[in-house]
Parts: sequence; structure tokens; C-alpha cells
Amino acid sequence: MSLRRIISLSVPVMMAVAGSALAAPPSMVHTAQDLLDLCADPGDAARAACKFYIHGAIQSAQLMRAADSGQQPQPIFCPPDAVGVEQLVATLRSQVSAHPERAGFPAPTVILGGGLEAYPCPKAAAPAHTSRRRHR
Repeated sequence: MSLRRIISLSVPVMMAVAGSALAAPPSMVHTAQDLLDLCADPGDAARAACKFYIHGAIQSAQLMRAADSGQQPQPIFCPPDAVGVEQLVATLRSQVSAHPERAGFPAPTVILGGGLEAYPCPKAAAPAHTSRRRHR
């Protein structure tokens, strides 16, 4: 069984188990606005569901990209170490405020797009090409 197949089968199961274990609010998260509403809820279950949703979206994208490339998972975006879920939610909120049409976009799309815009990873330095001359 391929890594991509394993991931595609396991991610929905993990999300379902995590969601039921948290006893999350009955509403489903589909859009960025749904996620913002969930994250604004002061209840412990909602805050945990918000945190796990964001982490799950990021990790799922990393795993899918790794499965497609055949390489180890790499970061999609590179926030500083001090950035927590609250800052990622604030980034999401500012993305939706700046682009109101994104409120209706799928939540993972806005999480990843906002992260890419706010925290781009540094470009890897291109290896220096050395010219090799043949000595005769």
C-alpha cells in the first residue's frame, strides 16, 4: 500500500476520533468563517478543536506534499518558534478582514494561504556551480 493511500485513509479517521474525543461543538467547520467562529468560542472544547483543526490542516498538507514528492515532510510555511495557535488565528482573521471573499473559502485553504503569505520559508540557497576545467 502506498504512503499516499495510507495517509488518505488515516487522516479522516484521526480527525473523526479527535473530534469525538473533544466533544466539539455540534457545528461543522467548512469555511474560514466557520473556523473563526469556532476559535472565538471561549469554551475549552471549542478552543481545543480550533487548535487541533489548525494543526491538522497544516500537518495534512505537509504529509500530502511529502507523499506526492516521495520526500520527508517539509514545512509549508515557516512561522517563528514563538508563534502559537492564537497568532495563527489572528493571521487567519486578518486575512479574512483584508479579503472578505475568503470567509467563504475552505478553512484549510485560508489557513495555508494565510500562512504562506505571513510566514514564507526562506529560499534555499542554490548550490554554487563550480566550473570544472579539464587539465590536459
